[in-house]
Amino acid sequence: MPTSKEKVIAGIKARNLRELGQRGLESYAGKPQSLKDLIETASKADLAAQRFTKTLDRLKADIAKETERASAQYEALTRLPRAERQKLQRDHMAKFRLDLIKASSDERYSVLKEAREHADNMSAVADLYASPVHMLVQHGLGGEARSRYFEQIRSAGPNELTTYARRAVNLGDRDLAAAVAQRYDSLDSSQRKAAGFSKNDLANAAAGADFVKASEAFAIAKNRFNESIQANRAFESGKTMGGNSIRAALDRRAEGLLDSAEE
Repeated sequence: MPTSKEKVIAGIKARNLRELGQRGLESYAGKPQSLKDLIETASKADLAAQRFTKTLDRLKADIAKETERASAQYEALTRLPRAERQKLQRDHMAKFRLDLIKASSDERYSVLKEAREHADNMSAVADLYASPVHMLVQHGLGGEARSRYFEQIRSAGPNELTTYARRAVNLGDRDLAAAVAQRYDSLDSSQRKAAGFSKNDLANAAAGADFVKASEAFAIAKNRFNESIQANRAFESGKTMGGNSIRAALDRRAEGLLDSAEE
């Protein structure tokens, strides 16, 4: 039976492959180049979203303060009918909100632009991290350690290759695991069956944990941008986020599931 971690990895991989399309090679230039880069970019996206939330909280506080002041001002106009006082207050607050939205536009959209850049930079390289296999076969490509390992095992048979695979996982040696995967590709179907493991098995064991970390980083960058966009729309329209807040909560819960899969 698949473990919970294996189920999470399988689910993420299936989603990633569904969402990814063909990309031009130029889209990869200058984008995050390592797992460390992904995590740092996701952290920047999270900080941008936090700044945006604080900005909206301040603007909402300004509206609440003005609502309280206007309420006292118009309620004091007792010579006017109550319905007229209420209309005057509504008109005043509508203008106040519109002026505040216009005045804060540059500030808000500057942060949204930053959040989008982080999300776009992450999205541009998502297919390089679409599965543990994608990550493993790229690891150390052209590097001295992987190349040296491959030269040593390029003629290894199924049983010997199985030993190397186990050793790679035991040591946490990603270069050796990548070399084993490279040699595995050259085996015929009967040899692969004799080896008793698949490239997916090897990749999940050798790169599965980092795949989950990368997927979490992608989710954070994407979710924080979407949350900020929805919050901005709600602010400009004067409406609550409604169902979008539920979706955001579910997205964040999914991030938590990724965290638990690492443990």
